[in-house]
Amino acid sequence: ASANAITVDTVAPTVSSVAISATDSADTVTTDPLIVGDKILVTVTMSEETTVTGTPTYAIDVGGVSKTASYVSGSGSTALVFSYTIASGDTDSADGITAGTSALALGDGTLQDAAGNDATLTTPAVAASANAITVDTVAPTVSSVEISISA
Repeated sequence: ASANAITVDTVAPTVSSVAISATDSADTVTTDPLIVGDKILVTVTMSEETTVTGTPTYAIDVGGVSKTASYVSGSGSTALVFSYTIASGDTDSADGITAGTSALALGDGTLQDAAGNDATLTTPAVAASANAITVDTVAPTVSSVEISISA
């Protein structure tokens, strides 16, 4: 008789790290202050390959206001990417986007490993010092005009 080995995976995928970066409206990485149409990207690195269904979200703080980054790519890998597009009125001059330990949410989705174990959603907090992203959607205005007449 031959022996069959059965492996049972009961270990849930966990969040190993979180990185926040930015791109301009043409998806080019930028360190310039973000304006309307630019994007904040959140890369959530999982402990193992994770399959995504639906549209999970990741909450970020932009200038003291909670914003929602939606899942955009990475299913089947360890790097899950979430994106938030800068909108009119967004501003953050505190030199960095932040996120808490409960930022990752399933919404209508799932995050599971190949064995079907649901991911643990706790994330490391992201401090403003971890990125130098600023947001400025306030258009410049003319404060004065001086006309000089020369003879």
